[in-house]
Amino acid sequence: MNGTSTDFAGSWAVFWGAVSGSMGNLPVLLGVIGMLMVVGAIFGWIFQRRKGGGGTGKFILTLVIGAIIAGPQVIIPAILKVIDLASAALVSLINLAG
Repeated sequence: MNGTSTDFAGSWAVFWGAVSGSMGNLPVLLGVIGMLMVVGAIFGWIFQRRKGGGGTGKFILTLVIGAIIAGPQVIIPAILKVIDLASAALVSLINLAG
């Protein structure tokens, strides 16, 4: 690290790689299933809204369950990449001001 960027996503990848290495392909399978649940919930909700229905309770439940299942494999790395970008921008602004 050179002082101008962070690597939270990379650190998570190392940690999750060590943890999931002992579990075989189960974490990958769970990540794919969770991601498909989240995407399916979003498309289902859009379709229901297009037809004029609500269906928010089922949508939220499926979205939360899918996000929890996909969390370690998909959701957490995505959130950490956003945090990496935000912190790099903040550090750059501080360096420009100083």
